[in-house]
Amino acid sequence: MLRRAACLCLAMVLTTGWLAAAQEERGRAKSQAPDETTQEQDAEQLAARIAALVRELDADEFQTREKAQQALLEIGTPALEAVRAAAKSPSAEVRFRARDILEKLESQASGIQLVESHQRPELAFVTSAECSSDGRFVYAAAWQPGTVSIFARDPKTGRLQRTQSFAGANMQGAVSIRLSPDERLAAAPAFRSNAVVLFERSERSGRIQQLDIAQDGQNDVAGLTWPIELAWSPDSKFLYVAAARAETDGGIAAFRVDDGKLKFVELNTGRDACFKDARGLVVHPGGKTIYVASSNADTLVVLGRDGESGKTEVRQVLKDGENGVSAIAGACSVALDREGKHLYVSSGRFKGDDAISAFAIAEDGSVELLQEIVNGKDGLRDFQGGNEILVSRDGKQVFAVGTRSRTLARFDRDPTTGKLSSPLTMKVGTNFVELGAAGLGTSPDGRFLYLALEGDGAIGVYNLAEAAATAPAAGSDR
Repeated sequence: MLRRAACLCLAMVLTTGWLAAAQEERGRAKSQAPDETTQEQDAEQLAARIAALVRELDADEFQTREKAQQALLEIGTPALEAVRAAAKSPSAEVRFRARDILEKLESQASGIQLVESHQRPELAFVTSAECSSDGRFVYAAAWQPGTVSIFARDPKTGRLQRTQSFAGANMQGAVSIRLSPDERLAAAPAFRSNAVVLFERSERSGRIQQLDIAQDGQNDVAGLTWPIELAWSPDSKFLYVAAARAETDGGIAAFRVDDGKLKFVELNTGRDACFKDARGLVVHPGGKTIYVASSNADTLVVLGRDGESGKTEVRQVLKDGENGVSAIAGACSVALDREGKHLYVSSGRFKGDDAISAFAIAEDGSVELLQEIVNGKDGLRDFQGGNEILVSRDGKQVFAVGTRSRTLARFDRDPTTGKLSSPLTMKVGTNFVELGAAGLGTSPDGRFLYLALEGDGAIGVYNLAEAAATAPAAGSDR
């Protein structure tokens, strides 16, 4: 009997101990994983605090406004939506502070940090920025003074130092400068002069000197009116120019580059005014295809190219509102990935959709729509005036500038499918100008982005926190 009682007592002690341990473990788990009610309460409290801080941006006391602004910056991403709404407030004070907060928060979220803004009189209304393949120089064109400026570049910091500015009688309206693939030459279209200027380039110093000028109405050149962009053939032997107002409906002028001279080949005016206000063009790395975006025609045109003669022919015309394509109204700029498998179009600089469109490229060079991302939809916001666009060196991101919204848009890119995701926009330049960035370029190592800040008259140097890896080699022969 005593033995049985002892066993019962021991069992009770063990059971009681086990129950106590189990209860203690449940309590510990509960304390480590707050229930949904607690999380909801925390979210409500944070939202209420953010709303209160936004109201304090308009407080009578300066110190209260300053503290509220700093507190919203410290809260970070959770405050973005409220700050975006505050940026449209009827109160000028609230708008000013909210926009400042928004610029900093979006910069933090994007992983892109401003290094410097290089401002000079020679850069008034600068619209392009291109980095040499060795990473030593940056080239920029500014249309108001009609200048091309060259900057020596520090590969480690990305910072710039001007080494040359070139201005000539036929450079009025110089809107871009593009280096030839072998980088021995460069060329600039000048829309006010109706001319294209050819330069010789020194690999050692980066400096340029004029070799030749092709001007509308001279030396058999016809239709070179309002030249706005150009692109080189992969072998550096031909130059293609988007003449936005050629014969009023636009066209693509072709030149052979021979012994430092520009020899006119032809003007292709297309069909059904498909090149009206031609703005963007790019030559496929295979050399057999050219892609053209035309703002007033609302088109993306695919041109076949003869490598020997340099002549072109229209093979495909995609027009906004037809065959499922609905976001290339105001098409302004085109870009290819380095393998030539996908094409991207930015629209809206002067009118149109404020959108980015992605296309797959077939073996014959024709394109098929993959995706359309329109401002206000698909996660893209605050992107107006879609202008120059480029694919990062490693192919993992796409960047585009919104000139009217003064923003830079960044997208993640799937290198296999070519599709874009996770759009994010950030303010670039200042809030006191009407126009934002118009052009952009990237360093060879993918660590720095160079923005042509048109309204500011400056080149903005931006550090990409998530630096791109070595770019893949160019691919197929299209």
